[in-house]
Amino acid sequence: MRNAFIMAILALFLVGCSSTPKVKSIEVVTKPIEKLKLNIDTPTPVTLQDVNWVIVTEDNIDAVWESIKKDNKGVALFALKDDDYGKLATNLAEIRTKMGEYVIILKKIRSIMKVSDNLKVWSGNLDCIFHGKMHWELNKEMWFLSQEAHVYHDIWKQMGVKITDPRSNVGYSKIHAPKGYDTDLASIPRAGWALVAPWDVARAAIIHDVLYGALREALTNGTHDVKIINEMRATADRVFLEGMSHAEPPVKMWKAKPCYWAVRPFGRFAIRSAGMAQT
Repeated sequence: MRNAFIMAILALFLVGCSSTPKVKSIEVVTKPIEKLKLNIDTPTPVTLQDVNWVIVTEDNIDAVWESIKKDNKGVALFALKDDDYGKLATNLAEIRTKMGEYVIILKKIRSIMKVSDNLKVWSGNLDCIFHGKMHWELNKEMWFLSQEAHVYHDIWKQMGVKITDPRSNVGYSKIHAPKGYDTDLASIPRAGWALVAPWDVARAAIIHDVLYGALREALTNGTHDVKIINEMRATADRVFLEGMSHAEPPVKMWKAKPCYWAVRPFGRFAIRSAGMAQT
């Protein structure tokens, strides 16, 4: 019962609040985190056996024949005409050329998939202009490197989210919040700051708002199926949790999880607030 009460209070905090807390400056410290190494097996070298070629002419055919008989081997001759031998040589040259091209491609792939020891998931410190009454404006673009968002990368892009695919970090998507973006950081009244303060989750909340804004537009314009919207809303909420876990310093899980479980059931009302139906 106590947990349910805490969840309900957090839900009210996160869905919206009209109170105006005293502004406190936000200081974010960049701390690189280690990314898991990709386990890519190195292929074993190709092992080839030597093949002895014998050129048979009218002058040596009898000697070649006798040599084969002395070795107690079955007699079989494989012959090519001059033009076919030329084609064989051309084919082998083409194979060597293509193998060289594939080696270059594989080197590029390895370069792309090379994992840095210190993966930077946030663009940097949060730079905002305060306009009063929980109204903040981003003074410069902000981005977050997310694994969760990568599943629906192309659909987020269709919905108008500025999302890029960094070639140096396979399996991640970079979500951008543009300069001038309006935000309330996180709608948490002062009474709840003892549990979760706005600056604890500010950047994660902004990225979450960017994704929710795209979902609202998609539902308003009817550009995407409601089932897909619901699945992507769940993804947006996981991005929120992911962003909190990568905050600097990271938000403790006993704080982050209640925030996540508050937006899961109540986040739909934020989408409905734009006057849209939700199934």
